[in-house]
Amino acid sequence: MQPTLSVIIPTYNRHNSLRTVLRALGAQTYPRERYEVVVVDDGSTDGTSTIADHAHGFDLRYLRQANQGATAARNRGATEATGSILIFLDDDITVVPHFLEAMAQPHLKDDRVIVVGSLQPVERARCTMFERIYGVETSTPPARDRADIEPITFIDCLTGMLAVKNAHFTAVGRLHDVAGDGSVMWGDVEFGYRAYQRGCRFVRAHRAIGHHDDYSIRDLSTYSRRWRAASTSAVRLMHVHPELQTHLAMFQDKEPIAWQRDTFRLILRKSARQAMASGPALWVTETLARALESAHPSERLMRAIYRWIVGAYIYRGYREGLRLYGVVPVQR
Repeated sequence: MQPTLSVIIPTYNRHNSLRTVLRALGAQTYPRERYEVVVVDDGSTDGTSTIADHAHGFDLRYLRQANQGATAARNRGATEATGSILIFLDDDITVVPHFLEAMAQPHLKDDRVIVVGSLQPVERARCTMFERIYGVETSTPPARDRADIEPITFIDCLTGMLAVKNAHFTAVGRLHDVAGDGSVMWGDVEFGYRAYQRGCRFVRAHRAIGHHDDYSIRDLSTYSRRWRAASTSAVRLMHVHPELQTHLAMFQDKEPIAWQRDTFRLILRKSARQAMASGPALWVTETLARALESAHPSERLMRAIYRWIVGAYIYRGYREGLRLYGVVPVQR
């Protein structure tokens, strides 16, 4: 018999988006009597509660709490869930009809598996150049060798589309608020690391497709601010688990120069990052990007410019984290 599933959706003031997500869950190929949907309303004020007044074709459980953030909402949903497998899903990800089936299938063969879905951008008739480029940049890479199930590392853990045995979720210790602000920022990677330490394995189910209506990639400014905040929080994560420094290579050239330890090439990279993140250099690069966007440049050129700009904000955020929380202990 197919396992019972609890789909947990934390939400806050996204009534219209949530309705779209629920419609997609109502069109699943998975037997409806084998899954429930637990919506945890984190203090919405936009009429989200009205979703409980409508029939959806499956067992919907609506829970409401005072605003505490996505981490608390996910943990609350897990506490109330009755399924043997928990599937965490964000309220802005619309899934394909066989999504639940594809997320559940690996659990039939491996008791300690954690499954991550395949994230794809929402197709729009009109979008900005940045959204067109970064919609692809932030989506799940194609499967190697056309495999439906592909092994991944705990770094790829993504709570927006995650399936884990209920018992394992509890044993690992549930989700932690790494950023300290109630968000899930770095909480998925931190959860993945703890699960990895307990012997869990990670796979991506490429058939479990979800189309992400991600507001943060609509424009360069929003995306840059998000990554700046995430990079500041990354320092907190590394203070909790210093050993993760070696797994998050994206921050290696954002560290202060260690003259006695760094290679010559790494010193050059760090120096270049510092120069590009300076006020004058960043202003020039952002001004150039705005000018070029209206001139229909090649996507290859704009991708390179965008990466430098986003990298500058990551650098600034990470350095802010070091000032706030202190230098991360060096792992040798």
